Amino acid sequence: MSIRTESFIAPAHWATALMYGDYSGLDDDNEAKRIERFEASLPGAVTDVVDVGFMLAFGTDTPDQLAGDYAEYTCLINDNAAEENYA
Repeated sequence: MSIRTESFIAPAHWATALMYGDYSGLDDDNEAKRIERFEASLPGAVTDVVDVGFMLAFGTDTPDQLAGDYAEYTCLINDNAAEENYA
């Protein structure tokens, strides 16, 4: 079995939505849709969040966002999950 991690940089205020699926703190439905699209593009579940601080968005994995506070999100990826489903 092979498990690895992959990290991504995204806005820090997305943490609750990405870690727990709780979108209740968001006021903007368009932002919730952007988070859902970003989450759908991730290769696995978000298992860790580390604050990175203020960043310009072009240096992140979400370049369509504004400059602001960002965090590094780590996903846990099970490379053998697909193989186990066919065993």
